[in-house]
Amino acid sequence: MRDATRLLVTLLVAVGLALPAGAAAAVTGGQSAVGATDAATQQSGNSTVNVTAGAQLSTVLAVTESEVDAEVNETAFEIEYESADEEARAEAIAERAEALRERARAISEDYREATEAYREGELTRDQYAQRLATLNARANSVVNGYDRLQERAGAVSALELEAVGYNGSAVRETVRSLDNVSGPGTDALLQRFTGETRGEVEVETANGLSVSVEREDGERSREFERPRDRDRSLTVDQSDALATARESLSETNGSWTLQSAAVDRGNGAYRFSFTLDANGSTGAATVAVDGSSGEVFSLEEEIERTDDEDEANEAEPEDEEEEDDGEERELALLVTSGDVGANETITVRALADGEPATDVTVLLNGEPVGTTDANGTLDVTLPAGGEVELTAGDEGELEFDLGGEERSEAVRMLATSASLDDGTVTVTVDYDGSPVRNATVYANDEAVGTTDAGGATSFALADDTEELELELVKGEFEAELEYRVDNGTLTLVESEHEGDGDHVGEEADDDGTEDEETEADDDGTEDEETETDDDEMEGEETEDGEEAEDEETETDDDGVEDEETETDDDGVEDDDDTDDEESDDDRTTETED
Repeated sequence: MRDATRLLVTLLVAVGLALPAGAAAAVTGGQSAVGATDAATQQSGNSTVNVTAGAQLSTVLAVTESEVDAEVNETAFEIEYESADEEARAEAIAERAEALRERARAISEDYREATEAYREGELTRDQYAQRLATLNARANSVVNGYDRLQERAGAVSALELEAVGYNGSAVRETVRSLDNVSGPGTDALLQRFTGETRGEVEVETANGLSVSVEREDGERSREFERPRDRDRSLTVDQSDALATARESLSETNGSWTLQSAAVDRGNGAYRFSFTLDANGSTGAATVAVDGSSGEVFSLEEEIERTDDEDEANEAEPEDEEEEDDGEERELALLVTSGDVGANETITVRALADGEPATDVTVLLNGEPVGTTDANGTLDVTLPAGGEVELTAGDEGELEFDLGGEERSEAVRMLATSASLDDGTVTVTVDYDGSPVRNATVYANDEAVGTTDAGGATSFALADDTEELELELVKGEFEAELEYRVDNGTLTLVESEHEGDGDHVGEEADDDGTEDEETEADDDGTEDEETETDDDEMEGEETEDGEEAEDEETETDDDGVEDEETETDDDGVEDDDDTDDEESDDDRTTETED
């Protein structure tokens, strides 16, 4: 196995060291001197960036090293995963998740240090831009690794993942913390510094970080992150925020169409996704608007030329004809007023191609609740808890997670039975039809055994017992059941529900003796307290709390963070809490068209 691994690394290095054609040309062509200025030197002012052949070469080498390292680690994880059983796969996923989080934290720290060095004059604008390009490559490898990790985690039971302390929400938030260096602007910056494209590059930090790239082929990419205040309330109507978001988009000869909208109550922000349909070009953009100030604080936008502008012109009459026929309309739902919460009444508006849509039936969890009026609005009363889905037409959608009644997937899929026969209680535990082994069973707070390969264990029950509380603990997962003992039978009083964490971290041997207890949070995740510099990268991850569904595709362009932060004038934020704290109010609402 060691020889195979060594051979794998050798092959990856050999393949990875092939330089992009642009970078090779920069070194071997007419500008062979290291440090020579690229022919595409920008002339548009202080925000321009000069890309030299030497900078291209060093960027390619740094990116290649990063990619090889990422691929080796990814391959090692895949090998371990494929050869493991369910429990071992969960452990491999948890270890891989922590490794990705560590890499993301290192990237965030390097970003903060580079930004501070640039502000202090220790780095030139050109050097700072090159750092951003390299960080983009590293960030993209983390994002790609996270995507593959999510696929693997989806094939493993939630119980096993919870048992090993895997926190999907925390991993996702860590990946989101890389938004500043993983958007279309820094993507284009990387392509420029690796010689894949040519064109004009601008980097500004006067009001947060702003990166814009215009290539020679006419493709444009831009992104920015601006400072926010500490107010995370939602006092601006979503419809007003949508109008502001539209105004921030680039002017074109076509129109930007709303594709999805989201409300992040925990972070006090609105987020919108758009697509561009114009003659000769297409595009996509995401915009985040502060819920209290109503100002845009994050934008990512990319516009590309189509191959044939004439085809776009010819397609226009056909598109207009389809609209005249009243066929497909792009529907979206927005919250215009009211607080999203248990038993609260909100007003939603249906939009068709950006305009109010009348007589549209709105469904709440599949049940009709009314139709929109002449303004496209409808009042809807939300339930007491759980997940809520509002839909309009085939595509307009709003999703809320109100918490409260909702149980974790691990508890929902758990099936536990207990029987009493001649003073002996037999407990059987299944998850999604499969036996759960190695789960410690507590009876009235006493460890009584561990489930075997068939998911069962037995113990003696005292004759004078009137109530029996069973707790099932496996790693960091815990669930409880309550029974009434009456005339030699057990009657279920309360079914599986989340445990109180009393026994998380405890393990019992087969004889019922307990091992040393370790400290853990209620959700079983390990706490780590961190200190941050004044320049904190926006979006520090969170560990605990409800997992918030975020719409993007859920692209990770969300960039909306779940903790209170303080912002400096360079657009990067300071943590107010440790990265393991997350408000229970952090519910994400999403609309998709």
